[in-house]
Amino acid sequence: MALRRVHEAQRGEQRIAVGFSPGLHVSEAIRPFTANRPEVEIDVLPLHWWERDAPPRDGRAHVGYLRRPFTDSGLRTVPIGHET
Repeated sequence: MALRRVHEAQRGEQRIAVGFSPGLHVSEAIRPFTANRPEVEIDVLPLHWWERDAPPRDGRAHVGYLRRPFTDSGLRTVPIGHET
């Protein structure tokens, strides 16, 4: 994965991987981003319930829309909603 990203960067490719927890819909957030930054390719990565915060930590995802509980130590988190 890291080697692929190095090659993409060398070629000038811009790509963001967005991971998201089951049941969350990220298309409403991705659409405006791609409208403003059409040169950036978006990879959408549906996560399994047991992965929680692994993809942002292991490099598979640059951005994660995650459901708690997970440990946010070492991650920059921004709450975007609340579920009962």
